Amino acid sequence: MGQSTPKSDKNDTPVFETTPTELELLLSNLSIDSVDYQSFALSLPYHGDKNNNANISLHYCSVKQSLGCNPSIDGVFSNLNKNNTTF
Repeated sequence: MGQSTPKSDKNDTPVFETTPTELELLLSNLSIDSVDYQSFALSLPYHGDKNNNANISLHYCSVKQSLGCNPSIDGVFSNLNKNNTTF
């Protein structure tokens, strides 16, 4: 895993910034918006992927449609598209 380097923000509060290693992909701040009964929008910022070969697959299901569903077995599978620094 990458190394955390302590830094300080404008209020001198310690902030840890993680630097990915050569092959690491660091994901952060998953955002899910525009949820309705048929769709949703997902944004997943990332840092790293120096060799530009990262792929993210999303497995999901609705417990309203299938109570106790398991996304990896019963769910829908979708590859996320990479756009600059966000999937």
